[in-house]
Amino acid sequence: MATVNRTLYKEVGRRIYNLRAKHNYTRAYLAGLIHISPKFLYEIENDRKGFTVQVLVNLADAFGTTCDYLVRGPGALDGDLQIAVC
Repeated sequence: MATVNRTLYKEVGRRIYNLRAKHNYTRAYLAGLIHISPKFLYEIENDRKGFTVQVLVNLADAFGTTCDYLVRGPGALDGDLQIAVC
């Protein structure tokens, strides 16, 4: 179970980093938008810390995407019916 969680956090962190780069957001800017410290955002992006559902929701809102995409990746946006995790 711990391996699955670490892999999931690593994948989510990578998606957050990639979206931040795509939006040209600095770490400090994004952290300010979602009310966390730049250090904590760095730790999320680099699989050093977990995060709450509220942080996940705030990140999805900041990027204009869904929590489902952040957690499950591009495949989460395929198909006719989407059920978001938050």
